[in-house]
Amino acid sequence: LDDLIESIEGMELEEEKYTPKSWSEFAEALRKAQEVSADDEATEEGIKAAYDELSMSVVNLKLKADKAALEAAYNLAVRMTESEEYDAESLKYVEELLAEAKAILEDGNAEQTAVDQMGKDLTTAMAKVRLSAALKKVAVSEEMLAASTEESAEAYRAALAEAEELLKAKELTWEEAKAAAENVEAMALSLEHKVDPEPEPKPEEKPSKPNKGSTSQVSDSDYWTEVIEKINGTEKGGKVNAKLDEGANVPATVIDALKNKGVTGIFEIGGKDYAVNGAGELKGYNAAAVYYTSDEIKAMAGTAPAASGNAPAANSNPETGGEVAAAEPAAPEAVVPAAPVAPEVPAVIEPAAPAEAEAPAAQIAPEATESDLPVWAIVVMAIAAAAILGGTALVVIRKKHEN
Repeated sequence: LDDLIESIEGMELEEEKYTPKSWSEFAEALRKAQEVSADDEATEEGIKAAYDELSMSVVNLKLKADKAALEAAYNLAVRMTESEEYDAESLKYVEELLAEAKAILEDGNAEQTAVDQMGKDLTTAMAKVRLSAALKKVAVSEEMLAASTEESAEAYRAALAEAEELLKAKELTWEEAKAAAENVEAMALSLEHKVDPEPEPKPEEKPSKPNKGSTSQVSDSDYWTEVIEKINGTEKGGKVNAKLDEGANVPATVIDALKNKGVTGIFEIGGKDYAVNGAGELKGYNAAAVYYTSDEIKAMAGTAPAASGNAPAANSNPETGGEVAAAEPAAPEAVVPAAPVAPEVPAVIEPAAPAEAEAPAAQIAPEATESDLPVWAIVVMAIAAAAILGGTALVVIRKKHEN
C-alpha cells in the first residue's frame, strides 16, 4: 500500500485534467489509503481493501473530454437557426440536437465518446439542411428535362439521385454535402436544349426556269420586297421570275428596279409568262407611278389587248396616268377616215367639165350679168374650195395619226 501511494504521488496528477466525478473518487480513495498506511493497528484486510480501492480509482480517472469540435458545431448550428436562408421545417431536427449538445457541453463529466458522437450528429443534421436547400435552388422541372437532350437529362437525374441518397445517410460531412450539391448544379448548367429538326423546304409550285430568277406565288408587300432584292442581286441581262394574279397590282418600285438594273422580269399572269425587259423600252412607264396593273404589265411586255376609239381602257391606272391604254388606239384611228379623201377633189372639180365651151366665152359672158360673176371665176372658186377642204382633211387625219 505504501509503495502504491508513493507511486501515485510521484505521478503528479492534476485535478483540472480529469472529470470532477472521477477525480473525486480518486481523491477519496487516496485519502483512505493514506489513513490506513498511517494506522499501525490496521488489519491486513483493511490494508488490502484500501489498496484495491486506490488502484481502481486511478484506473477510473477520466480525462475531461475535448469539446472543441462540438463547440464549433454548436455555434455554427446556432447561426444556421437564426438565418433566414433555411425554412423552419428543415431546421426542426437541428434545434433538437442543439439542446442535447448544450447539455453535453455544460456537463463536466461528459465522456469523450459522447462528445464526439454529438458532434457528428449535429454536423450531419446541418449538412443535410444545407444540401436540401442547395438542391431546391438548382431544381430543374420535368418540362425542361423533356426539352433537353437525353444524355444531358440523364446526367442530371443521376447526380440528383446520388444527392438524395446522401440525405438518407446516417452520417454526412460538410465536404460530402458540398460536393453533391456542386455536382447537381453542374449537371443542371450542362443541360443541352434539343435542336428541332429543320423543316423540309416546300417544293415550288412552278419549277424555276434556267435563269437567274426564282418563282413565288405570294403577292404581299414582303413578297415584292424579296423580288426587288433578287432584282438588285441579279446581273444586267439576267432574269427574275415573279407571279401576279390577274387584276392584281405590282409596286412601281419593282419596275424601277428592273429598269435600273437592266434585268428582265418574267411575270406569270393567268398561267402565261410576260417578259418585261428593263433594258428596253417600257411602254406606259411613268417615273411618278405608284403601282402598275396586271394589264399594264402585259402592255409593257408588248402583249396588251388593244382598245377601240378614243375611250380610255376599262383597266386604266389612275396612278400611272393611263398612258398604257392611250398608246394602242393610235394606229387604227389614222386609217379609217383616210379612204374618202381621194374622191373629194374630183367631186368638186367635176362641174368644170363644160370647159370645152370656154372658147366662146365672149358669148357666155353676158349671161354672167345675172349673178355678177363670170363662169371662170366660179370655177376658180370651186377649185380653191376643194383644195382647202382637202388640205383640212389631211391635216385632221395627220393630227389624229400623230395623237
